[in-house]
Amino acid sequence: MMPLSWPLLSAYFLVGMLAIAFGKCPTQCRCTSLEVICSCKSGDSFILSEIPANHFTLSISNCKKVRIHGTPFNRGSFDRFVIQDSSDVYIADISFFGVILIRRLKFSNIANLTLGSLYNLKTDIFEMDNVTIAVLDRGVIPGIAELKEVRITDSHIGVIRTGALHFQHESLVDIIDTSMDHMEKNSTCIDQVQTFTIRNCHISSLDEDAINLMHVGKVVLSGTSIERLNEGSFLADSVGEMIIVRNVFSRVGSNVVEPAFVIENNQFSCDCNLLWLYQDSGYHKLDKFFNSTCLAPETLAGISLKDVTPLITVMDQCLGFKAIDEKSYTTRNGYAQRNTTVRALSVNSGENLGSSSAMFVTIFMFGFLRFACI
Repeated sequence: MMPLSWPLLSAYFLVGMLAIAFGKCPTQCRCTSLEVICSCKSGDSFILSEIPANHFTLSISNCKKVRIHGTPFNRGSFDRFVIQDSSDVYIADISFFGVILIRRLKFSNIANLTLGSLYNLKTDIFEMDNVTIAVLDRGVIPGIAELKEVRITDSHIGVIRTGALHFQHESLVDIIDTSMDHMEKNSTCIDQVQTFTIRNCHISSLDEDAINLMHVGKVVLSGTSIERLNEGSFLADSVGEMIIVRNVFSRVGSNVVEPAFVIENNQFSCDCNLLWLYQDSGYHKLDKFFNSTCLAPETLAGISLKDVTPLITVMDQCLGFKAIDEKSYTTRNGYAQRNTTVRALSVNSGENLGSSSAMFVTIFMFGFLRFACI
């Protein structure tokens, strides 16, 4: 028998290595030397419990239901792991132990995403775009390692449970054009992050200590509407720069905001929940608040905070707010205009909190950190 030539031996060796590397290609997927591409062409369900080794990209798309469980990620590294254009995605508690790195983890265009805990996840970029999540439970992302960027855009999150999110040592955490129904106490911990941004979002309510900021270089809250904040919704320790601009706050109340923070051009509901700003001499000297305007009621909409004052009875009960010069304002299309002869008055609607109880409704509390991030 003639010995095999080197080219033929090399070919056999390559075929053998590819067979070992590929393993079995999952159903509804196409596997190449670099990619595993899965697509449900008829909108069927897709289940993934194991993927072939030594692939660099995994994408799943156009499925009615996606179920990922077991230990599909247990070796090697990935350039991208993407799930997109699917109706219902469920990822059970899974461990990424043994995975060197997933450079980009992205969820996009998902009508209903349920996430279990993602243990030992190491990724450069974590993205969610146009995703709906009913509940983020405790420990979903207990501390993503080696992460450079977190981007959540055009999404909706119902409830963020205590201990759900813990971002640490990141360069950027960016939440944009996203609505959140409720954030529980200690639900979000931002620890040793260069920049944390919430921009053009809507938040219905936050519990005490909902967002914890530790050793953050820059925090920006901009273009966001917040309906109700409970006492101490934001806690900060060693925040380099805090910018709160062009936001809308429906329920606000007293607390200590460090003078170095930038608070400009916001809108507030001018009712008795804002009484603290006019009673506390320390706040009264903070002209930065007076660069903002009243959002409601219509009779005061558009008037600067420096041009309104609370109405207090002899029994120290707050009745609402009025313009300082009662005959200098009227409303046109819901916004106040000067130089008229109509009295502008805000009567506190529904709840008469009184001067003492109004002091406990808060907008922000930035103080010494008194908790351990979960």
